[in-house]
Amino acid sequence: MTKTPSIYVVLVEPVGGVNLGLIARLIMNFDAKGLKVVNPKYDETQLEIAYRFSARAQQVIDNIEVHSSLKDAIKDMDITFATSAIISDEPIRKHLTPVEAAELVYRSGYNKVAIVFGREATGLTNEEIAMCDLLINIESSSKYRALNIANAASIILYNFYIMRKRSRRRPAPRVLRERAVIYFHNLSRVVAKDELYVERAARAFSNILNRSAPDTKEIRLILGILRRLNIYIENMGV
Repeated sequence: MTKTPSIYVVLVEPVGGVNLGLIARLIMNFDAKGLKVVNPKYDETQLEIAYRFSARAQQVIDNIEVHSSLKDAIKDMDITFATSAIISDEPIRKHLTPVEAAELVYRSGYNKVAIVFGREATGLTNEEIAMCDLLINIESSSKYRALNIANAASIILYNFYIMRKRSRRRPAPRVLRERAVIYFHNLSRVVAKDELYVERAARAFSNILNRSAPDTKEIRLILGILRRLNIYIENMGV
């Protein structure tokens, strides 16, 4: 079984306590591994504000890793993602959506992953972006592209969290899906005499099952109902 990657959030020169606290909370919300800060600019007053806004995630702030440079913060990562509201036209610097980035991580089996966020006012420099392996961009209105750093973090971490849940999910075996289609097919013949209509309905039901990829527990629940309906109809002599 593929090991679940450890997701680290890296903040470059954070200043405000509100965003720091909200991001600490997001790390807890979405099961990220931890928070790294590079050359922090917040003072004790802002740190107290961060504690208040972190709600029950104060332990994340207590365990912040402080680094003097971005290079040092990401040196032991398997892959690093910079984040930016600006989309480059350079083909060599292709940006990914949060969904694409999450898919890449869980498909490729990377273990330690860093998502790097820049300064609240100016973001990351070109040099800092170049230190990272790939770039994540959140599509937003051309009228105002820049997102608040905590809002951006919530979107990205949510997508990584959802991909993690999906990667753990195991679709039901084909034999169980096919058995459900057989039961449905038998029931359809009872209520519809047009064989072509029955075949098309059974195919539609099969398509729905295959697209939705139910897990074993879900398909067994469906099979239980369909099987009992088949037995009931047989006993009724229909």
